[in-house]
Amino acid sequence: MACQVVHGIPHEFPGHGAARCRRIDYRRSDWTHLFQTRARLSVSSGRLYHVDHRCAHFALGLGQVGRNADALKTRDFATDDEVATLVRAFESATIPASEFTHAAHIAVALSYLETFSPEQALQRMREKIRSFAAHHGVSNLYHETLTTFWMRLLEHVTSASDIDLPLWRRINLIVEHWTQRRPVEAHYSRELIRSKAAREKWVPPDLLPTPF
Repeated sequence: MACQVVHGIPHEFPGHGAARCRRIDYRRSDWTHLFQTRARLSVSSGRLYHVDHRCAHFALGLGQVGRNADALKTRDFATDDEVATLVRAFESATIPASEFTHAAHIAVALSYLETFSPEQALQRMREKIRSFAAHHGVSNLYHETLTTFWMRLLEHVTSASDIDLPLWRRINLIVEHWTQRRPVEAHYSRELIRSKAAREKWVPPDLLPTPF
């Protein structure tokens, strides 16, 4: 998922509702314990993830845009059909590139992870992002390390989520937290994540290891 990278690495993540902010030592943590927060969907891998209330940018480097009432939903879903409609619009490239935001990207990724195995979901995301970018003439923006990183992160989060919730509800909860978190720069230096090598193939983090 080719997001733009910005800086800042905090060491805490906010709880939601009754959950409290806490600091976690990555080396001593039992990862199953981290999922005991509200809805178990806003997990952070210890001191790794940055919470920032600035605008998050998405895979194609495009920000949020204004939307009218009858526009295609890219977040705040009310049914699984609305999620499926977004996925179809992405795969057919009928949604404008400017409207395929970070939240929309997460929603599609979670839909794939719901339907396919993690490896199949990653491969489908690779293919569809490239096809979407090519259709809209946004060339040379696919980023293998970022795509793989986000798919693994989302699979890590959903693996311990409440599967009894409908897909649309789980997507809403995850989007609520992860569109304001910036995990990439906690793990990667700007130099590495912007390198040609990281764009073309998976490159492990050079700052902090991931738990997935």
